[in-house]
Amino acid sequence: MEIIEFIKQPWHWALAGTVIAAVKFMLLFFGQSFGFSSNLRTICAVCGAGNTVDFFKFDWKSQTWNLVFLVGAVLGGVISHQYLSI
Repeated sequence: MEIIEFIKQPWHWALAGTVIAAVKFMLLFFGQSFGFSSNLRTICAVCGAGNTVDFFKFDWKSQTWNLVFLVGAVLGGVISHQYLSI
């Protein structure tokens, strides 16, 4: 079986849930926040919103990993649509 055919087949829902839960617990263990909404706050801080609103005054460079996750999720969606769609 080719690797692409293996990836395209339906996977059990419990596998995805287990991976998501493991990532969430690891982030909680290391004291990191997770979610796309925190990326919106980081993007606003990068664009200079902290100059007018105190909520956006924080060390946005510590959240760079979350922005990389966002970019990876978008690229993963594009790749799966282009190369893995039926």
